This record gives sequence, structure tokens and C-alpha cells, in this order.
Amino acid sequence: MTMDQARLSSIENLLAKINAGDVSARKELFELVDQRLRKLTRKMLQTFAVVRRWEETDDVWQNASMRIWNSFDKMEFQSERHFLNSSSQQIRRELLTLAEFYRRPSNAASRHQTPRQSIHESNSAPLDWENPTDNLDVIHSWTQLHEQVEQLPAELREVFDLHWYQGLTHAAIAKLLNVSTRTIKRRWQAARLELSDTVDFS
Repeated sequence: MTMDQARLSSIENLLAKINAGDVSARKELFELVDQRLRKLTRKMLQTFAVVRRWEETDDVWQNASMRIWNSFDKMEFQSERHFLNSSSQQIRRELLTLAEFYRRPSNAASRHQTPRQSIHESNSAPLDWENPTDNLDVIHSWTQLHEQVEQLPAELREVFDLHWYQGLTHAAIAKLLNVSTRTIKRRWQAARLELSDTVDFS
């Protein structure tokens, strides 16, 4: 059994225990995925300039982890894929909540200018959709992008999360979801098109 297979087996065994009412398994699961989800939180935080100015990764992750913890009271996770998709969504929602908090006129933080460049003012190369870690300075002010990701159809949001936030290749996503690479590329293109309706990527 490979390391990835062992991890998958451990996560899914723990999910089964949690679904059966074993609360202690929830703690074991969090210990198992802590570093992975903390790393994801750090990466997602980089695309929220207004939050990054005031919050550290550990603080964001602490709040997001409570959201994830509480989500077990509302649903049953049947697979690693289901759990990680939901976790990514909860982290994004925590960041959106913080972004809204710091943008409020009543918040003193809103009167501090966060250095940023609009895509029209930037001399950077156009956003490289095939490499989600490139040109993050271009999207720092795009909280709207993250809000619109929440509105994507589930299968498009899943591919966007895995490619943009988690950095998986199309081939890796295809293997994880048990579909063809062509299908993943089609969903990625569809997600881009839907987001382009509300966010100017030109």
C-alpha cells in the first residue's frame, strides 16, 4: 500500500467512525489533515490582500477549523473527496467573512490603504489560467472572484478548488475524480467562462 493509499484509507476509516458517532475520531481526523489544510489556508490567504494585511494563517485556520468541526453536526462525509471539498469551501467562507469585516466603513481597517494593482494598471503578464500560483498580485483585490466561486455549480467549483487553490494538475484531478482528463479540462474551461462573466480577466 502506498503512502497516498494509506492516508486515504485512514481518512475514510475515520470518517466512517465519525458517522457512526465516535466523537474521538473527529479529533484524530483533524490531527491527520491539519498540516494539509493549514497549508491550503496559507495559500488561499495570499489571494485575500485585505485579510492578509491583518490576519495570520494560524488565526484564519483556527476559525476555519471550527467551521469544519461544526459541519460534522450537519452532514455525513462519505469520502476523503467529499470532506476535503467541504473543508476548502469552509476556509474560503471564513476568508470571505473576514474580507467583508475589514471592508466595512465602520471598521478602522477600511481606512488603511492596502497596496494593490488592478489588472489594467499592472505591468504583469496576463493571468496564467494553467498555473494557478502565478500572478497572485493581479488578483489580490478580487474578493469578488472568490464570492463567485461559491456560486459555481458543484462539479465546476470542485475542479476550480482542486486546480486553483490546491494546485493539482488536470491529470491528477481526473484520477481523483475518476473521469477523463478531457472532462476536467472542459469543466475548468466552463468555470473560467462563468467567472469571466463577473470578473474582468482581460
